[in-house]
Amino acid sequence: FRAIPFWQPLEDLPVVGPLYDIPWWQWTLFVDAGRVADDFDLGELHTDMKYSVGGGIRFKVEGVTVRTEIASSKEDNRLRFFINQPF
Repeated sequence: FRAIPFWQPLEDLPVVGPLYDIPWWQWTLFVDAGRVADDFDLGELHTDMKYSVGGGIRFKVEGVTVRTEIASSKEDNRLRFFINQPF
């Protein structure tokens, strides 16, 4: 889920607002579930499924999308930073 809030607090910051063009920012939430199996078998595919949940924030800065996301599962936690997005 991605949402672009109407409220844009970055334009009013004394250091960031006058220096950079930041037309929008987004927040994201996601949940995914799945399993890796050697063969395609519906019975095996739906047993012992793994899941992760996470969220992120994205900014359009000078025409480039900058984003960070954090995800958590029973196995691991990840924090990632990206420049641009594929879609």
